Amino acid sequence: MSHKWIGAAVVVLLLLAGTPWLLNHGPGTGATPTTAGRSRHPSSVGNYCVAVRGNGELMPAHWGALARVFETYGAPEGMAGGSSGSMTSFLWESAMAHPGLPKDRDEKGRQLALMFKSLEGVAYFLYEQRGWSALVEWVKQLQKENAYDAITALSSPQALNRRLPQAIAAAKDLKNSGIFYGPAVAGVAELLLDPTLPNERAKQALLMKRVEALKQTLMVLGHFDAKNDAQLFVRNGVVDFQALALRFGAIGDYLAQRDASTESLQAFENFVQTCLPLSAGRTWPEIVMAEPRCQALLGQSVGAFFGNYEASARSRVHDSVGQYASVLVTTSIVSGESAKAFRAQRAAYLKSLAPGEGADVRVAPTDLRFGYWGREADLRQIEAELRNPNNPLSALDKSHRFLALGEGSWLQALALSPAEPGLSPALELASVGMNPDWISFGGWSDLHPVPVLKAAGCDKVVYVTRRGGDSLFSQGVAKRLLGFERPDWDLLDSSGPGKQASAILNNNGSDDSMDSAWHRLYNLKNPLSSFAGSLAAADAVLCTDWNSFDAKTQFPQLIEDAYQSPLFERAAIPRTSFAAPKTIRRSDNKIDTKLGYTPYAGCIPL
Repeated sequence: MSHKWIGAAVVVLLLLAGTPWLLNHGPGTGATPTTAGRSRHPSSVGNYCVAVRGNGELMPAHWGALARVFETYGAPEGMAGGSSGSMTSFLWESAMAHPGLPKDRDEKGRQLALMFKSLEGVAYFLYEQRGWSALVEWVKQLQKENAYDAITALSSPQALNRRLPQAIAAAKDLKNSGIFYGPAVAGVAELLLDPTLPNERAKQALLMKRVEALKQTLMVLGHFDAKNDAQLFVRNGVVDFQALALRFGAIGDYLAQRDASTESLQAFENFVQTCLPLSAGRTWPEIVMAEPRCQALLGQSVGAFFGNYEASARSRVHDSVGQYASVLVTTSIVSGESAKAFRAQRAAYLKSLAPGEGADVRVAPTDLRFGYWGREADLRQIEAELRNPNNPLSALDKSHRFLALGEGSWLQALALSPAEPGLSPALELASVGMNPDWISFGGWSDLHPVPVLKAAGCDKVVYVTRRGGDSLFSQGVAKRLLGFERPDWDLLDSSGPGKQASAILNNNGSDDSMDSAWHRLYNLKNPLSSFAGSLAAADAVLCTDWNSFDAKTQFPQLIEDAYQSPLFERAAIPRTSFAAPKTIRRSDNKIDTKLGYTPYAGCIPL
């Protein structure tokens, strides 16, 4: 395994987490995309749209998957996604804002595909740069020795004086990291950096409680265990998602060439002119093999842009969702009496930091909504269509939960949608200047946003997903919030002794629990469940296997597998002249006797 690949994977995770290197350079000058080129409403052009399933740290798989979709069908007219799918949608709209995109749909699709493939090369390039190397080494050290030890070892007042210098140093490092200075870390670091701490017992006692809470956070961080993580919704996280959104905006600025210098625009054009003609049908490593200059030209482009870059109020992250193309971004919203009850539970937890506090969060079914940001016209049409009893999509449970969030900024959407339970507590919309009565529980809620695109007027929808039934973690979150009894926790097990039985139920569906919320939301055997109904509405499905890869150690393989994944086409969509996808049919989806379920469950309707 190449160390460069490992480093690039770490860089990608840091791209999601932000990096000071991208933010500490001089201002750029030159061309700026305008809002005059707003894309038309999807229904007016007879084009197709893309629904993107969120996948956490496996987000680079989206790059390969979308590159395949763009090469197969040309440039889409719209896109929808939540969680990490919101971040991918941001990158796509940023690329659509690039001033040099061709007008022809097919040629635009080919250039978009190259731009998404090149993100792998961008990661390799950044890994080699001064400023990144120290950060990458720091992350490796985190993984190897647990840099939090200096803080979490403060388990008693007696240890405080002995470990205080190291703890203060660690607190300073974590504060300087920005993105890793989430509330769970900040609460500890602020006390450690308080010069009066050694002399005030009350502050020392509070520090001990916050350290224990931070330990618990670190123990479960990223495990996504809705069954055993009792304080999933109330416990403070280690990531500052607003800082993440601001720093992630830099990558969108590069794709859009926002405020780019003449040198940067020319370097990007040189890259495209050389590498685009040989890019179709090739992954990024294959492009570089065919034309070795492509990596150097991409490096020159990235260097020219970020050499004159400074984040500002003009960053893409401050644009409205849908400013350059029709985009829909989702997060789960809790309102009403359930929101009031949750606030009381969270306040009680933050006051006591007791291990059992906040473990019984419940939400009334009518108080759980699936919110969407997007263009006002799109949102009005979606709501009308999903409320229309003559539209079959209105029968889906999640259609009743649709909630228009308006034309929010990308900063608002990216600060909330990726903030999943397990990474973040539920977040107040007021924290990003939105409705103070609403709370976001993250973008886990709608991982198959096909219906909203159909309702917005997209003639065809391509769904980018992976094999398997719906996310067991998402189902667990819904079970915790809504309190449904069937299936029980043993059948929502992704890694324990019930893993095989859970997979069989999740992939095959069931005739049992017909009256449960699970049946209406997730049961693949119920054609009117939110998942099965969404899958049946998709005109094509790109069926990846991204759950089989580790983003940190199998970075290029993850992207290549997504690019080479097969398409299932329920309805014909016009293809480009250079399309070369693998395809699968319904007859390929027979039950595998060794697995106990069909190999393409979640991609081909049962």
